[in-house]
Amino acid sequence: MKADAQRKHGDAWMYRFEFLSRFAKETGMLVTHAFELPCVFAVKEHEFAKVFFEGETDGVADKIIDDMHRPWVNFIKRGDPEGGAWPKFTGFDSPVKVFDHDMRVEQMDRREMMRVWGDMRFYEG
Repeated sequence: MKADAQRKHGDAWMYRFEFLSRFAKETGMLVTHAFELPCVFAVKEHEFAKVFFEGETDGVADKIIDDMHRPWVNFIKRGDPEGGAWPKFTGFDSPVKVFDHDMRVEQMDRREMMRVWGDMRFYEG
């Protein structure tokens, strides 16, 4: 896991993006890899963001964008996404910041999942 490798060199934080937009639900895509990128980079006018946020109010889109973009900027400027409000990664049973219609921190034990994924050999010939 990248976070586990990173913490050997410095602090790391874990997150999960669970914001299910109307578009994602209606198309059956649900919450998919990289759907958070318009939020992280605050690019509401990007073509993908326009499709992703289709059917959402400006208030809903603006909230999830602010909820995600602000911690990334804080991390870049200060080295900490939320001044201690987002717990650091300490291992596979660390708290995780969940970005959804409402943000929250959840304790998630991912030891079994990492054991299973650890056996996968995606890059071996």
